[in-house]
Amino acid sequence: MKKIVLPITVVLAAIAIALVWQIVVTIKTPLDFDAEFNSRSKEVIAKLEKIRSAERMYKDKYGKFTDSFDSLEHFILNDSIKIESKQVDEDDSVKMALLKKSGQQNIKISYIMVRDTVFAPEKLSEQEVHDLRYIPFNPEKKEFHLAAGQAITGSTMVLPTVECYALFSDFLDHTKYKQEIINLIDLSTKTDEKKIEIGVDANGNPVFSAGWKFGSMEANNNENGNWGSITVE
Repeated sequence: MKKIVLPITVVLAAIAIALVWQIVVTIKTPLDFDAEFNSRSKEVIAKLEKIRSAERMYKDKYGKFTDSFDSLEHFILNDSIKIESKQVDEDDSVKMALLKKSGQQNIKISYIMVRDTVFAPEKLSEQEVHDLRYIPFNPEKKEFHLAAGQAITGSTMVLPTVECYALFSDFLDHTKYKQEIINLIDLSTKTDEKKIEIGVDANGNPVFSAGWKFGSMEANNNENGNWGSITVE
């Protein structure tokens, strides 16, 4: 069999094409990862904000937060909240005098269903309310971590606390971006904003990962979110 010898120019051209392709991939992969991270983060944060709104309304009514998505779902779909308003304009002296004469207070009490106001002007379907618990893009339908309790302030005042989070590894594509996710978590755990304690090791030392979170179990921080300037459309 006659041996085929490729001209050196063909070999060099093939090597050049391979090098160019490698450069393109090296540049494109981080850009694609950043785009996916930003778009998926917005959906995760949008759910966190809805969960937070529901938790705050739950606390306003019951004086505590809940660590149960079942309880939160029932509250949204079936419960109501009290609304107080004025019966008459307090600048109307005639109506105020008549109200006072009748022995009534200038308070009008009404009730509104939670689902009609908690996400206003948006209103979620029953299925959407149920699905609030699930982290977007997670193939195993993993639920957000949700915990509630109490914290004692420096003045010994006991305040209700809540925290809810999704780790970056819960909603990013491990198959396409394994190394990029590892790098992201490694970098994020070096900053306080995105670092999340997820447990302890065999020696009792805290283990950290990173993700999007609101609230804290250690202190009442007004249910602040750690996503900063990320805008949810």
